[in-house]
Amino acid sequence: MKNKTLTSIDLLRKAKERSGLSQEILRQSLRALLGAISEVMDDGNNIALDNFGSFELRTVKEHIVTPPP
Repeated sequence: MKNKTLTSIDLLRKAKERSGLSQEILRQSLRALLGAISEVMDDGNNIALDNFGSFELRTVKEHIVTPPP
């Protein structure tokens, strides 16, 4: 069975069902949360979300990919 990829709208709908909060409040909260995560990571810090996962920025060596002829 192929897994479906959910969009942010799908996630907001699921959160609305679980919380009873309005979709607009949830959208603003999601944007605020993602903005805060972005700022923290821009400052060089890592993120660990309980029961979800952790995120860290890594520098990778640049490489050039040449498509086959």
